[in-house]
Amino acid sequence: MDIGIYVLQFTVAVFGSEMPQTIKAVGVLNEEGCDLATGITLQYKDGRIAQLTTNTFTETTCDANVFGTKGSIKVPKPFWAPEEIILNGESLKFPLPGKAKRPFVYGNSEGLAYEAAEVKRCIDNGLLESPLMTQEETITLARLEDEVKKQIGVSYDELYKKK
Repeated sequence: MDIGIYVLQFTVAVFGSEMPQTIKAVGVLNEEGCDLATGITLQYKDGRIAQLTTNTFTETTCDANVFGTKGSIKVPKPFWAPEEIILNGESLKFPLPGKAKRPFVYGNSEGLAYEAAEVKRCIDNGLLESPLMTQEETITLARLEDEVKKQIGVSYDELYKKK
């Protein structure tokens, strides 16, 4: 999957390593089999539902929202690299690290420095996984992605054929 990984990653950040009870996905692929648009519904125990969409055909809000019995969280555009989170109507700011030496293709990509710093911290401390994104969560993300790819028809079999 291409852009679908971002919404799935966000869902794992919200729900942790729990696999949903039901996964339903539809999608539109290009000629090469890459996802251009997806609609995904994940149903978890206790009636919790995640509704995810991706779309390369049109400009979308590119934000993420979480609603629950104790309040709401809005992560404004771009939700995969935010500078702000709105928690129950209160804005919390998270400034990006210093200006990059070279421009990035995608906005806020300098925020990837935080991921690199976490990898360094884990290596320096002899950790085999980050407590911020555990191996169990990574496996859950891979399982979600595999099931969504299967349902929308994305396959990488051609890439792995022996020549």
